[in-house]
Amino acid sequence: MSNSLLTNIGIIVKRITGISDISLARKKLHKQLGKLIYNKKYNALELVKLMQEMGMKKGSVVYI
Repeated sequence: MSNSLLTNIGIIVKRITGISDISLARKKLHKQLGKLIYNKKYNALELVKLMQEMGMKKGSVVYI
């Protein structure tokens, strides 16, 4: 029984790039790109102000 075209393409990509697991490589790449794009630092006052703008009120429970 032969492999499907998609499976054959995946095997070729794995051999060329040296990746052992494509889904793990995709997750790692997504995490690295996320660090570059979404890396913004907040201080406590900015964080409280942002939460108030989002509708948080005094007495609300927040899990971080």
